[in-house]
Amino acid sequence: MNIERAQEITGHVFKDRAVIRAALTHPSVSALPGAENYDRLEFLGDSILGAVVSERLFSLYPESDAGELTNMRKAIVSKEPISKLTAALELLKCSDCEMHIPLNAKRVCDIYEAVIGALCVDGGIGVARDFVLK
Repeated sequence: MNIERAQEITGHVFKDRAVIRAALTHPSVSALPGAENYDRLEFLGDSILGAVVSERLFSLYPESDAGELTNMRKAIVSKEPISKLTAALELLKCSDCEMHIPLNAKRVCDIYEAVIGALCVDGGIGVARDFVLK
């Protein structure tokens, strides 16, 4: 696990390194029940990602109706495009998943969303939003 590199990628120095450590830890690797892993942070990050992208689409496409905006958001926020983002792929290399877990697009997306959640918990919604919009 490479927390320093994750901080470089996100542009945020974590006050609580346990938060970013959890975001980079797959649930199957955290051996003890209740041990920190990315599940809860992914939940939060998924919601933030959807909201930030929705807000941006809403501003950029004032003539589009809700159905069109929904389709655009789905095309951006689904696991396939996210799994190809440079930041998502680089964050995966910082995690414990690369060594222990078979990789697929879902895991790349899970870690990316968990890091967004971690940024929100540690630095606030603005920090998470800035990362999503980079």
